[in-house]
Amino acid sequence: MTDRMYNSINRFITTDNNLKAYAVYPQNGNQRFYDDNVWIGLDMAELYSQTGENRFLEKAEMVWDYLMVGITSSAGGGILWREIPAYSNKHTCSTAPAAVLGCKLYEITKEEKYLNKAKELYAWLKQYLQDPSDHLFYDNITPGMVVDKAKYSYNSGQPMQAACLLYNITGEQKYLEDAAQIAISAHRRWFSLYNSKELGEEFYRINGDHAWFFAIMFRGFIELYKIDNRRTYINSFEKSMLQAWESECRDRATNLLSNRYFVNQTQTSWEVLHEGGFVEMLAQLAALEKEGL
Repeated sequence: MTDRMYNSINRFITTDNNLKAYAVYPQNGNQRFYDDNVWIGLDMAELYSQTGENRFLEKAEMVWDYLMVGITSSAGGGILWREIPAYSNKHTCSTAPAAVLGCKLYEITKEEKYLNKAKELYAWLKQYLQDPSDHLFYDNITPGMVVDKAKYSYNSGQPMQAACLLYNITGEQKYLEDAAQIAISAHRRWFSLYNSKELGEEFYRINGDHAWFFAIMFRGFIELYKIDNRRTYINSFEKSMLQAWESECRDRATNLLSNRYFVNQTQTSWEVLHEGGFVEMLAQLAALEKEGL
């Protein structure tokens, strides 16, 4: 399965502007997104950590080189969202996971350039796209410094994970304090108290409509849990997924889960992106269980 994924995804590598990166369609001149690339880069770094196979590290570093081109002087720094067609706003969803990737590449290679850039990207996020009132993160900023104040769960989950990784690497308490503050507000915003007839108990359940966003946010909560051993947030994800599996959220004929269940709406179609998010959350929970955590 790993070989199949690796060989298939690499068909989408194109060479535009003399730089290799993943495109949305495997032919030069098609759209290329910096955030699409960084999600692939993170998976490649994780695969390298699990297998030690250089092919994965090479692709993670290819993505990193691409991301560095997305850093321009407009809006004080940060990474663009899209290369093709040209686009000028800087987004949390491209910059925050790049900080995470920088930390992971530093952990693998011990090359300071990755850590230094991760610190720089994280500092930029805090300065320009963090809401000081609740420590959560806005979506993007224009070259004219106009901030789109929409908030999405994954846009706060990735800075949380970056802060945890920076704490692990540097030992600087400020990063752990940042992560804890983000976690408190993220849990307050995207979970609500729910009385489950299926589980026979009351707990804080996911309250939102994009499973993949929640899967990405979960990465931040897991990283924090491995530092502070406080299981409150992990329990919310665990109970939410148990509730989903035991309730009408799960289609009994296919075992697909309803993305719209968490906002009390009817599901009429299923998307791979959402199902992938559910699978990741279940797999992350299984990994914690296997490790006795």
